[in-house]
Amino acid sequence: MSIMATTDDAEYALRVQAFARELRRLHREAGEPSLRDLQRSIVDYYRDRRQTFSGSRSSISRYLNGKSLPRGAFIDAFLDALNLSSASNRARLIALRTAAREVRDPIDADFI
Repeated sequence: MSIMATTDDAEYALRVQAFARELRRLHREAGEPSLRDLQRSIVDYYRDRRQTFSGSRSSISRYLNGKSLPRGAFIDAFLDALNLSSASNRARLIALRTAAREVRDPIDADFI
């Protein structure tokens, strides 16, 4: 593995952690609903839009703990589940998610 790849991996991990910290902050702000409640609300959000959310409670936990980065559509569903769907919350999460994606795929980073 090259030094560049190691640097990119470290930078990516830091940016995913920043995204996860913001998810956790919002989760606390909403009173820390259980993963089960979040999953139900997110599934309902997708169903109302005639879409499917195949994520499990463990997927949501991975996002909250910075183990993986969710798809962009998750942001709106997550904020809706927390009743925190303000434009500023959405913009902050999108910016943090895009910053992480830029490390891995600078050309596609703006595509949510």
